Amino acid sequence: MPEFGKYRNVFDDQDEFNKLNDLILGAIQEFSSYRQGNLTYGEIMFVMECILDSLRGSSEKDAKAAQVDTKGFGETPTFSTLMAVTSRLVERMVKKGVLASEDESYILHGEE
Repeated sequence: MPEFGKYRNVFDDQDEFNKLNDLILGAIQEFSSYRQGNLTYGEIMFVMECILDSLRGSSEKDAKAAQVDTKGFGETPTFSTLMAVTSRLVERMVKKGVLASEDESYILHGEE
């Protein structure tokens, strides 16, 4: 497994972004040709969500295998743990009046 902090991402390099973007769009087009009909937006989004869930699960397994000691968690926090902590924090801040419910929606869902 690669070292933590040694990853690059597609935000750093436009050529890498374009390559990944073209690869995914090409795969969708290739499947549409195989199927002899276009995929619907809903079908594409459903499959993408399943892929993201798989990646999330894999990254959580990798994080647990790395055994990085993080103060306050006792073990490496998983994506699910961080999401749960964030949700509880935002819910608590709304109840205490620190955040408005519009802010809650934006923080948790990105919706204005």
